[in-house]
Amino acid sequence: MIEIDIRTLLFTLFLSKLVVAVFFIVYTLITSKRTLVLFSWAASLQAIGLLLISYRDLMPQVFTLYLANVLIFTGRGIEVVSIAKLSNIFSNRLIKSYLILIGCLDLIFIFTQLFLPTFMVFAASMIVFMITFIP
Repeated sequence: MIEIDIRTLLFTLFLSKLVVAVFFIVYTLITSKRTLVLFSWAASLQAIGLLLISYRDLMPQVFTLYLANVLIFTGRGIEVVSIAKLSNIFSNRLIKSYLILIGCLDLIFIFTQLFLPTFMVFAASMIVFMITFIP
C-alpha cells in the first residue's frame, strides 16, 4: 500500500491550486474577460496558505498557524463570492457584506487560536461551514 505523508499531500494541493490560479489568470488575459479574476485570487490565497502549512516545521508558528489558516479561509470565501458573482446570485452590496463577514470570521478564528486553543478545531469547522453554506 502506498503511504503519503501529510507534507507531500499539502504540497500537491498547493500545486493544484497554483495551476488553477495560473490557468484563470492566463484565461482572463487572453480573453479579456474579467469575470474569473476573483476566482484566481481565491486559488492564489489558498495556494499560499497550503504552502505555509506544508512547511510548518521550517517557519515560525505565526506564519504556519495563523496566517496560513486565515489565507485558506479568505480564499475559500472569495471563491464562493466569485462563483456567486458568475451565477449572478449576489448583488454588489451583498458581496461587500459577505466579504466583511469573511473578515470578521477571520478575526474570530485568530482570537480563538490565541486565547481559546482548545476550541480551535471547532472554530475552524464552524467558519468553513459558515463561509460555504451562508450564501
